[in-house]
Formats: sequence, structure tokens, C-alpha cells
Amino acid sequence: MPRYIQPPESGGSRYAAQQRQEIVEFVLAWDAKHESDGRKEAQKRFGPTPQTIDNWVRRGLVEGVSWSTWHERQRGNRTKSKGRRYTPSEKAEVLELVQKVNAKKGLGGIKAASEKFGITPLVIGIWMKKAGVPSRSSGLSGRVSADTFERLAELHGKILATEETLAELKKEYAILKRKL
Repeated sequence: MPRYIQPPESGGSRYAAQQRQEIVEFVLAWDAKHESDGRKEAQKRFGPTPQTIDNWVRRGLVEGVSWSTWHERQRGNRTKSKGRRYTPSEKAEVLELVQKVNAKKGLGGIKAASEKFGITPLVIGIWMKKAGVPSRSSGLSGRVSADTFERLAELHGKILATEETLAELKKEYAILKRKL
């Protein structure tokens, strides 16, 4: 099998039957030896996209390869994320790390646990919700007390009064400055 097949000079859109056959055989040989997709390697070496190679096989333009066999083989090459079941003790370990980090830093526990255990943050968040674990440390809870709202209103009132006083002082300053 040649190392590199030149695509046709007519813009790279047509491959001869022999070229198609050699490319598909290369893909099959690659798939047998490696866990990566041979179609992508064929694209790097020979030019046609994985979709083009699939179309050749689907249309019967390549001898000795049926579409159903090809399709199943290519589907098997895709990396699938396989769901994993975690035991209650594993979940507890993850949630314990989340709580430790959150207690220490306030936030970031989910990210730390995700990086350490290789579990997505979404899954850890779901576990926390089911377990009733707060997503933040207790000092940063999402609930705001009535005292906080009262203090905010009080500060807002003081700010408005100070701004009015400042405006009056600026006006008086401008008047005095004009008299100079």
C-alpha cells in the first residue's frame, strides 16, 4: 500500500476506484492496529474526509466492505463515555472533600473534587442536592436575613443624604469661586 495517494488534480473531488479501495483498506488496517479512528488518519495522509470515506462504502463504491459491517466498526471506534455507578462510600468521600474545601476557601469544593476524582461538576452538584449538603460554606449561604436588608436601606439613606449635602457644598463653592 503506498504511503501517500495523490488526490486527483481536478480539485480533489474525485478519487479513482483503486485509490478508494486502498484508502478504505488503510482505514481497516489502521483500525485493527490502533484504538483511534483510521478515517481521521486517512484524512491526514490521503485527503478525503471521514464522511467522504463513509459515503464511498455506503454507496458500494468499495469492493468487499458492506455498509452494515463498516458502520458498526466505525461506531465502535468512537470514544464513548461509559456511565459509572458510585458506591455510597465513594460519594461520601467526594462530598467530604467538597465540604472541606468550601469550609476552608468558601467556594471551589466542587471544582477540586471534580479534578481529583474525575467526576463532572454537574454530577457532584446533583449528589450534594440529594444529600442536602449546602453548596457553599455556611458563612456564604444564599439566605439573607432581614437585618441585612435593614442595614442596606439605612446605608442607602445615608448615602443619598451625603450626596445632597455634597451637591449643596459644590454649588456654594462654585458661587464663591466666581466672586474671586
